[in-house]
Amino acid sequence: MLNNVALKNDEKYRRIRLSNPGFQKRVACVPGAVDILEVAGFALRSEEEEVILQYSEVHDGNSIPLKLKVAITAISRAHAAQ
Repeated sequence: MLNNVALKNDEKYRRIRLSNPGFQKRVACVPGAVDILEVAGFALRSEEEEVILQYSEVHDGNSIPLKLKVAITAISRAHAAQ
């Protein structure tokens, strides 16, 4: 899920619904994960009565921005340790 944001520069992949079951299972369950994502370039937004994380930074889609790569790695490791 987060890799899609990192690797695809398409607007539809730059938004994650916080209510998404996959996000809840793999990311939101990690303490501090949403805070880490905000530092990595995501912003919490309310859209049509739903809370989303919006990735606002533009990148070429060929390489993952370092702070996003660090965030994905940290959340993945924390999830695996649970």
